[in-house]
Amino acid sequence: MGYKYTRPIDKLTGDEALPTIGVFNSYYSDNYCYSTNTSVRNGEYIIGVKPNNEKNTNNIYTREMNYHLCGGQVIKNRDKIPFLLLLSKADDFIKPEDCILFQFDGTCGFQIYPNIWHQPLYPIVKNNIQCITDNAQCSVHSCVSCDFVNEFNTLLQIKLPINLSKL
Repeated sequence: MGYKYTRPIDKLTGDEALPTIGVFNSYYSDNYCYSTNTSVRNGEYIIGVKPNNEKNTNNIYTREMNYHLCGGQVIKNRDKIPFLLLLSKADDFIKPEDCILFQFDGTCGFQIYPNIWHQPLYPIVKNNIQCITDNAQCSVHSCVSCDFVNEFNTLLQIKLPINLSKL
């Protein structure tokens, strides 16, 4: 499969101008992991799916990652809930094998620099428990996305350290 020479900036991004502060609200409900970013106007995301036929209920899957061209992002977990973070420092030629899953105990925040591929955090919590994180980022918020299904005919597997069916 050939690579794109450049990736376009996502629609409805890249046209704000001041720093912005808000919260991420991340949680599992039914078979989905949701994340809402109140810092930007198009901040409603489904970042993971657990298929009904999946026997290993520790697995969820995601199809995309993005990076910000213009500024970084700083996130601090309010309730010290442990979480996973999917990151890659690949350039525009990102491949599924470039993605790395990190586990945090929730006691400290993190900073994502510009041009670092990422997804919102995956909280290690029971279904319908909200993980609230304070968020500060550049509001220009120009996003570049990679859809692994469309580009590589694959999903990224997130192995949670908990069994979602027993929560």
